[in-house]
Amino acid sequence: MISSLLLIIALCMDSFLVSLAYGIKNIHIPMRSIWLITSIETIVLGISFYGAIKFCNVMNDEMCKYISAIIFLIIGISSIFQSTIKQYIRHHKGSIKIHFKEISIVFDIIMDETKADFDHSKELSMKEASYLAFALSFDSLVSGFAYGIQPITIFLVLLLNLGIGFIAICAGFYVGHYYNKIGNCNFTWLSGVLFLLIAIMRFLK
Repeated sequence: MISSLLLIIALCMDSFLVSLAYGIKNIHIPMRSIWLITSIETIVLGISFYGAIKFCNVMNDEMCKYISAIIFLIIGISSIFQSTIKQYIRHHKGSIKIHFKEISIVFDIIMDETKADFDHSKELSMKEASYLAFALSFDSLVSGFAYGIQPITIFLVLLLNLGIGFIAICAGFYVGHYYNKIGNCNFTWLSGVLFLLIAIMRFLK
């Protein structure tokens, strides 16, 4: 159960930090858009759990444990150095060719989440929220698979992710809007530390 909470907090931390950036820039996120974002993230997490269960049917438990731990280790390290990685990608963006418009849009949002406000209306529409949700769901897809290849209570984890994710977005926007000086701080490494803790717990299990 502890590792389940760490996973949910790590995933919701990204949502919190993104909504924090929206609050700082005074880009309003309507309630319907918040529910859409958290719902899409939860659905993607559920799909990754389902894929993990199917994967487990063809692999032994010991192998699944090490694969899970290694994936979390990679996610953790990449999350800790997220800012550096994004800076490097932005510098070499001209050499990256993406032919599908939707994928290109999601990629741009991953690099800068506030770009989801395409029309600069200072309010996130349902369409814009859906693009943001898929950009935020990448970690859910990968970490959900890594976590799901070990026995878990799927329904409880998904329910907690939906509820805590909603609260995280609301809280992040509020903090960013009323305490915008916090924008000078970089907290992206926090989720990476949590992913690393899950990796260690998997290795020791």
